[in-house]
Amino acid sequence: MRVALAHSCGSGFRPTRDDRLAEVSLAAKVILSRAAFNLRVRWTSMEVTVMQPTYNAVIKQDGGFWIGWIEEVPGVNCQEPTREALLESLRITLGEAIELNREEARDSAGNGFEEMPIAL
Repeated sequence: MRVALAHSCGSGFRPTRDDRLAEVSLAAKVILSRAAFNLRVRWTSMEVTVMQPTYNAVIKQDGGFWIGWIEEVPGVNCQEPTREALLESLRITLGEAIELNREEARDSAGNGFEEMPIAL
């Protein structure tokens, strides 16, 4: 997902550094508040690039089916008749597992908690 930030430059209007930083900060908050996953943000000039995390799927054909699992998330495993169906099933199952874990963590924390993104 890419978001380009634009300024409405009327006659003689030139945004200050603080104006640009405020606009970038607001755009990042909007993007991150809508994101389904913890995301890393890379700042490039006046453009914000949101990078989705990646996971490793281990897949193989076993008889008439394809089986696979996600290395980094225990319990995310699937079986499908085709490779393409398996990869899609793994994506969906991974998303559901991450969302369920997120909800459980927030419920366990109760009130007054703080969320902090951590990048590797």
